[in-house]
Amino acid sequence: MPGDYDIEYASPWAGANSLPVGKPNSPSQKYETVTWRELERLARDLPEAGIHFQNNFIYRRAKDANSPVGEWFRELVREDAWFKDVLPDFRILAKNELPPGMDGGTAFTTVCINTALYLPWLASQCLKYGAQIRRGNVKHICEAANLHHSGKRADLVVNATGLASLKLGGVEDTTMYPARGQITIVS
Repeated sequence: MPGDYDIEYASPWAGANSLPVGKPNSPSQKYETVTWRELERLARDLPEAGIHFQNNFIYRRAKDANSPVGEWFRELVREDAWFKDVLPDFRILAKNELPPGMDGGTAFTTVCINTALYLPWLASQCLKYGAQIRRGNVKHICEAANLHHSGKRADLVVNATGLASLKLGGVEDTTMYPARGQITIVS
């Protein structure tokens, strides 16, 4: 929960941004487009949400194309990316803008999310609109439906366990792996 500090809860320390990785004409593309519009609104209109605009540079190396990360980032590193008309300031980097060893790259504006501010803000928005937040421990996804505030089974369970999905019974997503990036602030 927001405010917790535990080795199993990465959110207070994790960097968060929005980078489109869905394939063209997929449900992910639609989801990422709608998500961008809302993140853009929050960054522009509600600074208390902890989201701000950030210039982004994405570099591509041909030798990474067939790696697991290369597969996941395939759409993100395309120079003809579907999101070129969605994210502001999209452009292809000129060869003289590329660091040594890079084969290509793009630049665009996206958002950076300060999770230490955003998660408590998000929880407060849920409470503001009548949601009730309950804390509980479950070993299987089916048990989550029993945590409904009414005492009845919930009609809907949203699995937002992240990397814990690997260990959650009924989910055990063995295809999930941590993605790491390098965030550098240059002034």
